[in-house]
Amino acid sequence: MVDIGSYLVGRETGTWPSASTPAMDMLYAAVRKDGETLEGMEFEHCTFANVGFKTVVLRQCRFTNCAFLNCYFRKCEMMGTAFIGCKFIGCDFPHATVQSCDFKYSRFEECSIPFAEMEHSLPREPNLREDLSHILSIASDGLGLCSDGRKYRLAAIQAKEEHLKAAILGNSDWYQRHYTGLRKLKALVQYVASRMNGIVWGHGEKWHVLIGNLLVLAVAVFPAALWIAQDRFQQPANQLGVKDLIWLSVTTIIPVDGAVSVAATDWVIRTILTFEALVGVVSAGLLVVCPNSFGINIGNLKSSCCRFIL
Repeated sequence: MVDIGSYLVGRETGTWPSASTPAMDMLYAAVRKDGETLEGMEFEHCTFANVGFKTVVLRQCRFTNCAFLNCYFRKCEMMGTAFIGCKFIGCDFPHATVQSCDFKYSRFEECSIPFAEMEHSLPREPNLREDLSHILSIASDGLGLCSDGRKYRLAAIQAKEEHLKAAILGNSDWYQRHYTGLRKLKALVQYVASRMNGIVWGHGEKWHVLIGNLLVLAVAVFPAALWIAQDRFQQPANQLGVKDLIWLSVTTIIPVDGAVSVAATDWVIRTILTFEALVGVVSAGLLVVCPNSFGINIGNLKSSCCRFIL
């Protein structure tokens, strides 16, 4: 549990300011602002504890380094509002609307905003977008909101790849200054690894990608390798036809009854079949790791959501 007491220390109970008077270092506790329109207000280093923002319209407001503790944002409309470096702890956002808002450097603990509402208010900067998406994916998973958690994870991965690509190409003066030499090489390795992860099995979020690639390997790639090396089989295996080689490949990568009996004594054949068997074991493990990708309902366990952010 988060210790929220530290956010209350040193704060005086304040009155709600007008649009022309910024509030600093104030505490707003157990207040209902239900149905009000708050426009052009500024708050800095303030704490909002158990404040009701039900059906509130937040228009062109600015919150800097503020903490929202157990606040209620039901049907709250946030439009053009900035939450810079804010912390949202244990808040509720049912049916909240987020339009053109700024959440740079903000943190969410024990609460989350639906991805559909936050998607267009994520930071434009890829490194900041990756950080916030990652935070929201963890928060969503912790609440059992697996669908939103998955969408935030994919958004974080996309942002990370965009960030790494910009670092490799030196798309701005900042990237040119911060990514040189070994750092640029490291970014290249990470980018290639992330792309390969997505191609092979969709970063653990798209099981059908892994199944499709597994089928291609089983019925095309490995049978082709066995066909090229078929003269290394001992008799009578060197008389195997294309269908036999495909079946041998399939029963190696996915062990089933009825496998073709061959004498794989040559090191080339052994290497191919061993590598294929290893691919099958690893693929099976990847599928088991993320049962939620199949839509399997395993109860309300918070751990049921998969977390992959490579």
